[in-house]
Amino acid sequence: MKILYWNIRGVANSPSRLALKRLVVNNNPDFVFIAEPWMNFSDLPRGWLARMGLKMFGSNDRGQRQSNLWCFCKDSVNPIIISSNDQQVSFSFSDNNKSFCMAAIYASNDYIKRRDLWKCLSDLQQQFRQPWCFIGDFNTILGAHEHRGNAIPARAPIEDFQNWTDSNYLLHLSTSGATFTWSNGRGGSRHTERRLDRTICNQDWVDACTSMNCSTLVRTTSDHYPLLLDCNTHDLSFKASFKFMKMWSLHEGCHAVIADSWKENVIGCPMFILSTKLKRLKEKLRRWNKDIFGNVHSYVNEAEQDLSNIQAQLQTSGHTDSLRSLERIAQSNLAKALIRQEEFWKEKARLNWQLEGDRNTSFFHRITKIKNSKKLISSLKNNNEVITDQNQLADHVVDYFKNVFCTNTVLQDQLLVEEVIPSLIDDNVNTLLTLIPSRDEIKNAVFSLNKDSAPGPDGYGAFFYQKYWEIIHDDVVKAVLQFFTTGWIMPNFNSNTLILIPKTNNADSIDQFRPIAMANFKFKIISKVLADRGVRQGDPLSPLLFCLAEEVLSRGIAKLVSDGSMDLIKGSRNSLVPSHCLYADDIMVFCRGKLSCIQALKSLFIRYANCSGQIINAAKSTIYSGGITPSRLNIIVNNIGFNVGSFPFNYLGVPIFKGKPKATFFYPIADKIKNKLSAWKASLLSIAGRVQLVKSVIQSMTIYSISIYSWPSSILKSIEAWIRNFIWSGNIDQRKLVTVAWKKICAPFDEGGLGLRSLKVLNAAANLKLCWDLMHSDEDWAKILRNRVMRKGKAINHHVNSSIWSSVKQEVQVILDNSCWRVGNGSDNGLLTLKIAYDFKRPHAPFLPWAKSIWSKDIPPTRSLLVWRVMLDKVPTDDKLIERGCNLPSMCSLYVNLHFSSMTDIWQVAENWSPQCKVVINAALVHILYAIWIARNKVRFKMRSLAGDLQCHGFLLIFPWLPPLSNWVKCNTDGASTNASSACGGLFRNSNADFLYGFAENPCISSAFVAELCGAMNAIEIAASKNWNNLWLETDSTLVVLAFKSSLLVPWDLSNRWRSCLLLTQSMNFIVSHIFREGNF
Repeated sequence: MKILYWNIRGVANSPSRLALKRLVVNNNPDFVFIAEPWMNFSDLPRGWLARMGLKMFGSNDRGQRQSNLWCFCKDSVNPIIISSNDQQVSFSFSDNNKSFCMAAIYASNDYIKRRDLWKCLSDLQQQFRQPWCFIGDFNTILGAHEHRGNAIPARAPIEDFQNWTDSNYLLHLSTSGATFTWSNGRGGSRHTERRLDRTICNQDWVDACTSMNCSTLVRTTSDHYPLLLDCNTHDLSFKASFKFMKMWSLHEGCHAVIADSWKENVIGCPMFILSTKLKRLKEKLRRWNKDIFGNVHSYVNEAEQDLSNIQAQLQTSGHTDSLRSLERIAQSNLAKALIRQEEFWKEKARLNWQLEGDRNTSFFHRITKIKNSKKLISSLKNNNEVITDQNQLADHVVDYFKNVFCTNTVLQDQLLVEEVIPSLIDDNVNTLLTLIPSRDEIKNAVFSLNKDSAPGPDGYGAFFYQKYWEIIHDDVVKAVLQFFTTGWIMPNFNSNTLILIPKTNNADSIDQFRPIAMANFKFKIISKVLADRGVRQGDPLSPLLFCLAEEVLSRGIAKLVSDGSMDLIKGSRNSLVPSHCLYADDIMVFCRGKLSCIQALKSLFIRYANCSGQIINAAKSTIYSGGITPSRLNIIVNNIGFNVGSFPFNYLGVPIFKGKPKATFFYPIADKIKNKLSAWKASLLSIAGRVQLVKSVIQSMTIYSISIYSWPSSILKSIEAWIRNFIWSGNIDQRKLVTVAWKKICAPFDEGGLGLRSLKVLNAAANLKLCWDLMHSDEDWAKILRNRVMRKGKAINHHVNSSIWSSVKQEVQVILDNSCWRVGNGSDNGLLTLKIAYDFKRPHAPFLPWAKSIWSKDIPPTRSLLVWRVMLDKVPTDDKLIERGCNLPSMCSLYVNLHFSSMTDIWQVAENWSPQCKVVINAALVHILYAIWIARNKVRFKMRSLAGDLQCHGFLLIFPWLPPLSNWVKCNTDGASTNASSACGGLFRNSNADFLYGFAENPCISSAFVAELCGAMNAIEIAASKNWNNLWLETDSTLVVLAFKSSLLVPWDLSNRWRSCLLLTQSMNFIVSHIFREGNF
């Protein structure tokens, strides 16, 4: 299923129609949406649509105005319009026997009018609970990271857009191709680009599609790029390669399968023996997985059903020792099944921050589904054409990499290497490399590699080798020793799987994918042994083994400087800016803008390309100038062929700019963080899972830029507010009432916190560390800036236009006041680390003995977090909610008598036990408190019995309904309210509990207290009308009872009616009383 959307900006002219026709013919879409056609549909040439196999099925409803959104589809498709207004057309359709809903969007330029669109789309999603997809021109962006230009994007439209997507748990599909889908076509500083066109879907759409790809197509006559959404709803079948799964190791039979297979004899050389045993084990594990291990998801369902059946017997037949024993076994089996399932989804999701001990299976499943649906390369650009056929795609990719890796390029100018690289390898280094490794050296190499790394073509990763080392170690050691003794490696022993990783989020052509080779782990061991022998970065062999080509270029530039062919930029006070710096495959060159310098660089680049085969990509290279006239800059550009860049710009995710840091420079980073805190993620994660997401992902997004610049406090405050709300409520805009203070959360575990880092404190600590480095480091940047801003160890007072100095200058006096020289023994290096700086800057709290007791890898973090809240008295109990202004009906709760003078005394139970017993006792205490809370919630919200849930000595208070005296009438009233509606009601009964009368009404009031009041007033008025002069009014609202004593509690708009009801009670025998919620029936 393919969907084409294009804001064409006029289809009346022939070039636009020809461009649209070409897009339709080349991509064969099932649906085509055209925005801004600028003409009446009836004026289109007859037969134009029919010749493309399309028909019109709808357009947006703009009343008397001309439609500006046309909807076409293939003749074989029969969509049904379900809604249409001036900004959208929504319809339903079927594909592969599945029902879908889609909306074509052309949003208004006015963000006030767009609010009507957001509400309409939200209502449609509530009305039609199906897979939804929204595609089109939304005329707004998600944040500053989707905007390029001098103007600052308005925040209100951005927040409206974010709120709509978050409130409906929607996902924004990444778009390959153009980063920004619209530009205003202006030049110079007035040029603006934005990502206005996009595709958004709900989670049901992701589940229904096996693959999804949204890409931009070639833009011709419009200022918008066309969008092509390619979704596959049919099952995709690929031959799955073998991979050893970690979850297999959780089964008791896996070890035996491996051990038995490994014992079987194989004849041959060590490398052949190891490879053959691994290949033979592969087939046995496949059979064992199918016959014994089984489907992990079915195993969970069966274990859950078994437990449910046993618990049903306990409810009907009562408790017996045998049933309780069966229940414990069933619970254990379910726990094992859930652990296996969670391990399965963790491995599929491949997230590095996964939460140990906490089940977030739904989240891992969702991440896996999203990754799998997007990782399929369904289209690639080849020049101006888009390839979508899978066979043509395969041929195109293979041909490209054959040309890259298999072409025998004739390299020239081999003398460049000899000119710039001196002889570095001596006999000692050569002897070191050829030593025969010991068994311990090989074992250390195996266990030092990442156990979670991806396996090579044979399917066995580091986890397998480390987990079953005692079984396979002998054959592994012999295979490695064979390489070092013979210098020979068996064919295919070092096989690799080539994986294509997109260089950018919007990669749409094969040259924008980076090939990554995943080698067999058995070969990685040999590489690791060599690396552990000293071949590291900085060692003599490092340039030859890791970055030989870059080293030639680096030394070539240095030689230009030493020969006087390239002049360096003057720094400050006799210091010069370094000639260049390298990062991965990027190089930054700093030199004066003399034509002779540029010509020398160009000549070096040409010689380097002839020598190495690596050509400088001029289209991706940029010149940033300072103090050069435009005419001179044009001459340089024409000479070297690079693009011209301007400040500010981003490099490695960090903004580069001149002068003092401003909020506008950091909005793109802040908005990216905000988008990471999606409501759909929060809905699938526990609070502990959200904490881990923030700790491992969100805070790492800011660490680079926050370590360089002093961020504006307003942005840091906003980000911390988003994080706080995301953790507690799952919604960045919604605060929870009963929460722990942010500064407490950011404290270490032993001080009662969650170990998060405050971004404000982290920024201040990073500035302190950067200032320390400025004052004491011998690196080039520090020397240049120090010579500029320091005089005799003190900071200058006048202004310097520096983005770094403006961030750290206030820390100079702090360092001078808090540091001193000390003669030591050489064990301390005198460096200020970020950890030390953060500890210096953060507020300190008293050590809490219980704090570390509740956190352990043996205790699920979700349960530890609840107990942490209990210990801090931050659990949302009724009394806590009432303290914060919530009007709640009083009701019976669960009372448990714990014989301790305070909660902190609980943890002293394990004080005198061994470390192993302490873990068990603390875990038991955490689980008991967790079980009490769960039982309380079942009683409080679900009116559930505690049978089978909690067995402890305590008190459960029950309040029965009491009948009135003879000749009296009793009325029980109640009221409730939500954001959408409210209601009140009451029941009249006599002394025999016979029903006399009942009432219920909707007072259209959004306050629970007012609804309760209305119920009480109705009861009095009805009793007076029926001449029931002996009235007992009973309610579960304490505030209503208090209102009879003080009319000040009654809202002003009800005061007249309330006074009338009080006059009625004076003419009758009247009693009002309070009853807990359980007895109010």
